[in-house]
Amino acid sequence: MVELTHAEGLVTRYGHLGRIDAAIRPGVALKAGAPLARVGSSGVSSGPHLHFEIRDADDRPLNPLFFLGRTFAEADDLPIEPAGKVSPRVRLAYVSSIPDSKREIMIRKGLLSEAGD
Repeated sequence: MVELTHAEGLVTRYGHLGRIDAAIRPGVALKAGAPLARVGSSGVSSGPHLHFEIRDADDRPLNPLFFLGRTFAEADDLPIEPAGKVSPRVRLAYVSSIPDSKREIMIRKGLLSEAGD
């Protein structure tokens, strides 16, 4: 996973990545549009895809549709409040069981202990 810290305390997270670009290191400033990594299938996933999150300064998830494809000149332009409103139809998903085949892979990669946590 790559986590980027932006102005106003916003954080973006990119998960299930393949090869991460060599320029991506802690503390390095990036230009908008710079490549981060290749899409991958790390952790417990059913195939290559990108997990993308935007979180506010209090680590609350924000709806990325309010941010994608837009630029913001000033902090007051950021759609923090509307992006933080969640439809009552949205449900959080929790992994209740990990298939044995994926569990073994995760243990070998050090992503999961033998005890399962």
